[in-house]
Amino acid sequence: MEIIFVPIDYKRVRIKNFKSLENVEIGLEKLNVIVGPNGSGKTNLFEAFLFAKSTVRPSIYPPYPFLYWWGYKNMVYMHDISRNVEFGVSGEVKTREGVLQSFSYSLAVNGAGEKLRIIEERLDGGSFRITRMGSELKVYLHEREVSSYEILDLRYSVFNLFAYPAKVFDEERGKWRLVLQANVGLLNGPPQVLVELDEQSIDALVELYWRLFSDVYLLKFSSDRARTPSVPGSIIGIDGYGLFSVLQEMYSGVGPEKKPEGFLDYFLDRFNIRLRFQNTEFQTVLMKLVEDGLEVEPQGIPDGYLKAMAVLYLLDLKPSLLLVDELENHMHLKLIEHVISAFRASETKVLATTHSPLVIDLAKPEELILLYKRGRSTEARRTENPEALKAELAERGITLSESWLYGSLSDEI
Repeated sequence: MEIIFVPIDYKRVRIKNFKSLENVEIGLEKLNVIVGPNGSGKTNLFEAFLFAKSTVRPSIYPPYPFLYWWGYKNMVYMHDISRNVEFGVSGEVKTREGVLQSFSYSLAVNGAGEKLRIIEERLDGGSFRITRMGSELKVYLHEREVSSYEILDLRYSVFNLFAYPAKVFDEERGKWRLVLQANVGLLNGPPQVLVELDEQSIDALVELYWRLFSDVYLLKFSSDRARTPSVPGSIIGIDGYGLFSVLQEMYSGVGPEKKPEGFLDYFLDRFNIRLRFQNTEFQTVLMKLVEDGLEVEPQGIPDGYLKAMAVLYLLDLKPSLLLVDELENHMHLKLIEHVISAFRASETKVLATTHSPLVIDLAKPEELILLYKRGRSTEARRTENPEALKAELAERGITLSESWLYGSLSDEI
């Protein structure tokens, strides 16, 4: 398999006032299995990333990231619209030459009156920083202010306020420059930001500006939506709609020598599955499955196969971070094992929520994040000593899931 280039390593996330997540901060490992009883906030953690991505990289204009929750009141902690919802991430961005640059990004929004207002925002890429407070935006280089702007529409993030950055070489000075073109319809100020930086820092900032949250994929799978015929050219949605279209684009008409190689292809080979596509009279795509020579209509395709194909298709897109809500739903243990093995073999970080003891027992103690409620607020913890926990479980002859179910894991962390 080809070497996978994953430019952003999301290391920590902090969420404030999103649903039950009044103030939660967690570190992200390679595989993160989110466990907790019903109502503990597992799906809220998943949806917080959906909110952040919808704000930073909106799919509708003007941006309105509250639509999924039917309004800001239903999204903010305790329905208190006087509170701001905050989301922040930090980590490292990697250039194609392998250079690492630390970064952090945070935003605070309010939606009282059902109108999005980004109250604060900060993008920090080392020596280069963009900050906003209210309608005022400033750009800094080495802690020195180099540009300032008035924001004309508070609904837009810095990723919309400036065009994507460019790297240019100044022949006269023999220096590299980072160029950001201001969106004149959204900003009042200089037409562009032009700063001198070393080439490696510029490369890292360009990767960050292109990819932050664009390379975060989410799946809250619905088998009914996934098996619905979709329009050619559709992208896969958070619920799996569009699966048939993206798989047709990937597989239809390719010969063995052009067959895609990846986690999905390995899954199809292992389970002896072939895909067959048909364009309907309604200009949509439906997919049939051929297993051991038997053709299966869309409504007969097992839900677990559809979900595994959706997860592995997304994994083959090589995102920096993949989130899957309720990983175990629809899938038998054999499929769960296959998918988790793919997670481990990939370069993608994965965050998966679960209720299932099967998933917990396939995880390592250090990969678990346990959520629980303290009053109305969700709190998150990892085990402080995973090696000691492993030894204790082995000595007592119980599984990780049994430890969680009977409370000793909860007590330990």
